[in-house]
Amino acid sequence: MDDDQWEMFTLGIGMMVRSGALLEYTLHGLAAHLLEAHSAYGEGWAADPVTQHIEVCEKAARDSESPLPEPAREALLADLASCRRVLDRRNLFVHACWQYEEESGLWWGIKANRKEKGRAQVESARSREPLELSAEIGHLQQDVLGWDIEFFGEDGDPDEGEPSRVVVKRLI
Repeated sequence: MDDDQWEMFTLGIGMMVRSGALLEYTLHGLAAHLLEAHSAYGEGWAADPVTQHIEVCEKAARDSESPLPEPAREALLADLASCRRVLDRRNLFVHACWQYEEESGLWWGIKANRKEKGRAQVESARSREPLELSAEIGHLQQDVLGWDIEFFGEDGDPDEGEPSRVVVKRLI
């Protein structure tokens, strides 16, 4: 295997893990705001998997009492569906055992299949795919952060180097 293929794949996975963690953090903050939680980490649900934070956001977007205006709801739901998709793919990269195949020029990963118990999940990927997925996750994180700022943001302090609008995630 070419060292460049190994380095690109490995660096991409590291970047994808970091961008995925930031997306999870941002989704958690949006869920806290939608639930009107006083403290983002003082609630029992705070340690739930990110899929449950996505479900909280989806439920709030569909709720007739939602603080989100009607036109924004469908767009948010589309972004949340995209979050679910990219985080599922991220989980594959993180939890599969990957091996490079010279003949095809592809990486092959295998892991237990949660959807079909008793069957392995086998997937292929190009060396650049983790980097591309990292970029996609980063764009989605910015979209989710944009929703949080738009509907729950507060005035920032430009004199302190803050943007004009910020979102606050209260720890206590």
